[in-house]
Amino acid sequence: ETFEETATSITPSTKILRKSVRHVVGDKDYDDDGPRALPLRPIIRGPYEDDPQNEVHIVYAEQRAPVKLACEVDLELVSSVWMKDGQIVHVVDKVSRSADFRFYREPRGSLTITNVMLEDDGIWQCEAESFRGYIENARPIKLIVLDPPKPPYLLIDHRRLDAGNIFVPVKENSEFSLACISEGGNPKPVLSWEVLLSPSIDRHAQKVSSDLLELQEVKNEMDKDPFKITTGAISEARLPVVYRAHHNARILCVMEHPTLKVRQNASILLDVQYTPSFAITRSPGFGFPLREGIEVSLKCDVDSNPPSTPMWQKDDGDPPVMQNGDGFLNFTSIRKEHAGWYKCTSRHLNYQYSSIGYFLSIRSDTVDVTSEPLEQESSMPSIHNPYKTNQMEVEFGGSVTLQCPQGSLGCWSHLDPSTVRLKGLGTGTYTPTGQFSLKDVVYSDAGSYKCIGQSVNNKKKLEVLKTVSVSVKGPPTVSAKNVTPVAHPGSPLHLTVEFCANPPAFAARWLHGERIYHPGNQYGVDVLAYGFIDLPTPYCKEARLTYVHMHEKVPRQFFFIVSSPTGVAEIIFNVNFTLKGHKKSNKLHNSVDEDEELMLPEEIHFPIFNSSSATSINNYLFMYYQRYYYTIFLLLTCFYYMVNSI
Repeated sequence: ETFEETATSITPSTKILRKSVRHVVGDKDYDDDGPRALPLRPIIRGPYEDDPQNEVHIVYAEQRAPVKLACEVDLELVSSVWMKDGQIVHVVDKVSRSADFRFYREPRGSLTITNVMLEDDGIWQCEAESFRGYIENARPIKLIVLDPPKPPYLLIDHRRLDAGNIFVPVKENSEFSLACISEGGNPKPVLSWEVLLSPSIDRHAQKVSSDLLELQEVKNEMDKDPFKITTGAISEARLPVVYRAHHNARILCVMEHPTLKVRQNASILLDVQYTPSFAITRSPGFGFPLREGIEVSLKCDVDSNPPSTPMWQKDDGDPPVMQNGDGFLNFTSIRKEHAGWYKCTSRHLNYQYSSIGYFLSIRSDTVDVTSEPLEQESSMPSIHNPYKTNQMEVEFGGSVTLQCPQGSLGCWSHLDPSTVRLKGLGTGTYTPTGQFSLKDVVYSDAGSYKCIGQSVNNKKKLEVLKTVSVSVKGPPTVSAKNVTPVAHPGSPLHLTVEFCANPPAFAARWLHGERIYHPGNQYGVDVLAYGFIDLPTPYCKEARLTYVHMHEKVPRQFFFIVSSPTGVAEIIFNVNFTLKGHKKSNKLHNSVDEDEELMLPEEIHFPIFNSSSATSINNYLFMYYQRYYYTIFLLLTCFYYMVNSI
């Protein structure tokens, strides 16, 4: 079987190997006109590096294919001896070629192996002798005979998982360990881990940092390795603590090998069982005084897996009104006897859980405000409520001045929307007279401001003297912590933006090349456009995009565009794509088959709010693609004048 015949039928790495052989041997008669395979991903290096300091040259070879090893010495040799791993190999001259031998010596001392086998993998070195008797050892050559590994598989508690059952139940706050094994392969395959959280998970609500959600790889000593395999690779990983944010998360063991065009993986989905957590809301909202005769609703939301049903109790007994298991407790006409301690309970996995108690207070007399102003008491005359809440709307980039009540001694504090606690003021100008000025207002300046101090009538007690609710209105803004992220071959790329708009944005999209990605959708196996997440700052949201497997053919620019009735905003990500850990002299490029292109997203349709806002993002997209067609027009014009000048 000839080398050209092998090149058309073995693996896609043959093209690179043929170029490598032609470079090492310098064979001008080498035929490279046969069918060409796509280039490979970068070769994963073993313990040897093609580095002058190591003085070892790396050569890759396919099984059953020929390869030539050069004897690089600085003398006119008359004879040469080849050794493999320090042992002399029987080599015959090229003129006496026979089918019984696989090792032939070329006229310049080079070695030709006609039918490479796995047993040929190792360190080869030529020892040359000149006609004067000088002996010189050539640079060692590390010959790596490529052998594809078997697909990876996962083990939990030393038991191999069934490939058809990818859901793995695990309890919250427990430790979770697993192992990944790939058998065979030369060189040894490289295994890595990835955790892809479910797009429906709200990381802000979970209050868990991203570092705690990642897998930790376990390093075992070779003699303590509990998994006994002769060849291949083993990788163990663990989650020290399983959080409910891991529910429906996909854990992937990714295998890379130079014989593979794309990475292979084995994956599971975590089914996290967690106890109920309760969220109680009320209508009217908390802080509004409840008077007899009005309509009141209590709502209990229970988050648990498996799901559980919320049930209300009053003073450890049945509630005074009927409930149907949907979490609502509806009072069509609240009465004084309905007052008391209420709590939400739920039975989960044969255990009873309950929320903290909430006291429902019913008022029948006129309210006299002495501390916290009641913003909802609009019917009360202003003379009885001098410290009522004021609503202020400020244009984005404008300025506003807050003033404590005249005659009082107070200072301003900002109510943090994420913790619902008062915090110190940030940028701004504060005066001892109770004035606070904000300039160049941004969306993060929105929220509630409270003047706290001594009132005119009671100077021995600190009270909330005035509450001002500031709302910021203006065009959309987009920001990102890092607009020049670094991406590596085969690794995921995560992009995160925060955008704000008031009036709210009616369209927000990711643009990549000629594709448009809608948040909340998945495109193929490589693009995850997560849904929007509400941020604590009013009118602000977070959007995320994950490109699971980056490679050289992926365009390096990503756009995120937001459109609102007041304008359009964009942010551009310029990805820094680097080939980590690979020398230029041995660089082999990533590849993706043309038939493995990502699935095209559906056509985008923007809702129409008014004539100007409806066309704003369409005009923007027109300008975005106009740059591309304008460049083509200039090139065609230049070519036209060149032809006429000739």
